[in-house]
Amino acid sequence: RSLVSSSYGFRIHQDDDKYMLTIDVPGMKQQDMKIQLEENGRVLRFTGTRRRKDGSSEYESTMEQSVVLGNDVDVDNLFAEVEDGVLTVIAMKKSKEELA
Repeated sequence: RSLVSSSYGFRIHQDDDKYMLTIDVPGMKQQDMKIQLEENGRVLRFTGTRRRKDGSSEYESTMEQSVVLGNDVDVDNLFAEVEDGVLTVIAMKKSKEELA
């Protein structure tokens, strides 16, 4: 099952044991991104800043996106990387025993 949002090319895919979130972040690298858990681990916030020079001018653009995590997300098992302008976050689900 997947959910697609138009802002920043944001997509969520879910399977039995994990969620996979992908966000298009063209021109950004791993060091340009900051990922934080907020609100007692229930909100995952992504912020990124891209800087570029064009001759003598400098430009900066920022993006910010937040996702409210479900109770079934194991916040101790989140993994993220930026590759080829795409931020991918893997959020593992809690086991059925942990949810009981």
